[in-house]
Amino acid sequence: MGRAGLALVAAFALGACRGAAADGRSLTLAVPAQWTPLPAVAHAAQAAAGTAARAQAWGDPAAGCYLIAVAVDGKVDDDPKDAAAALAEGVGVSLTGDPANGVAAIDGPIHAHGLTGRVRGFVTPRPSGALVSTAVACLGNDRDPSGCAKACDGVWAALTAAPEVVAAGGTR
Repeated sequence: MGRAGLALVAAFALGACRGAAADGRSLTLAVPAQWTPLPAVAHAAQAAAGTAARAQAWGDPAAGCYLIAVAVDGKVDDDPKDAAAALAEGVGVSLTGDPANGVAAIDGPIHAHGLTGRVRGFVTPRPSGALVSTAVACLGNDRDPSGCAKACDGVWAALTAAPEVVAAGGTR
């Protein structure tokens, strides 16, 4: 799956948020302490994105708050600006930085499956030269919108660079 499909993956994963069970916690994002991992959501996003993708998800389903990260590996010859433009188009938000400098490539509001929040995306090179496109969405429903917004503000304050997203099972 290409970068443009990241938004579809995140939306697909959001549909799996209800009733997801919890397991171990990742250290790759500033996940609110009371939120639990949602492996069913992560596995759904990873499966929808294909074998080159990794996904992680956390949330507080009782409050209706969710954090989903999806990363897709590109190729060595991919152009960072083209990748960032495809990511922005796929997620439906504006390009906000120079991906060649590792700055957020996208940042804006997102609305999907009755959830509202923000999505940030990054296009970063690996040491091999291959690009990785990463989208992080932090959203909430109408159960506790101010609580979700406050929790997501903490996520965004700490997210200054692309997180390392591991496979839903916890390994790469």
